[in-house]
Amino acid sequence: VRNKQFYTYINKGIFNSGIILNFHNTTEDAPIRLVGGGLDNYGRVEIYHNGRWATVCDDHWTMNEANVVCRQLSYPGARQALRSAAYGEGSGPIWMDDVRCQGREAFLSHCRSNDWENYNCNNREDASVKCIALSPPLPLPPPPLP
Repeated sequence: VRNKQFYTYINKGIFNSGIILNFHNTTEDAPIRLVGGGLDNYGRVEIYHNGRWATVCDDHWTMNEANVVCRQLSYPGARQALRSAAYGEGSGPIWMDDVRCQGREAFLSHCRSNDWENYNCNNREDASVKCIALSPPLPLPPPPLP
C-alpha cells in the first residue's frame, strides 16, 4: 500500500481530493469493450460502470492488465499493451487508474486499482490493447478420390 496524491476531474476542473491510502478490489463483473481500433481485437479499453462507459488510465499499464482485458473478451491473450491513447482519446470520466492485475483475474474490474473515478490522468493517457486474433478455422481437406 502506498500513499498517493490524487485528483478528480469534474466538469473540466481539477479538484485535489486528498490522499488515497489503499487500492480497492471489487467483485463487480464490469463489462469491457475495445473502441477505435478498426477490428474487434484491438482498441482503446473502455469499462462499463454505474450506467456509463468510460476509459481506463494507462498508469502502470502492462501485459498483465492487457492479458486480463483480452481474456475477458474471449481472446487467448494480448499481443501488446499500448499507452498514450494509441487508438484515440475517450471523452468524459476515467473509471479506473493505477490498475494492477496479477494476470489471472477473470475481469479487469477484479484487479486492484484506485476507487472508481479517482484518477490523476487525462484522456491522453487512455489504455489500449492488441489482442491475439482468433485464427479462422482451417478448411477441411478434400475428400479422397474414389
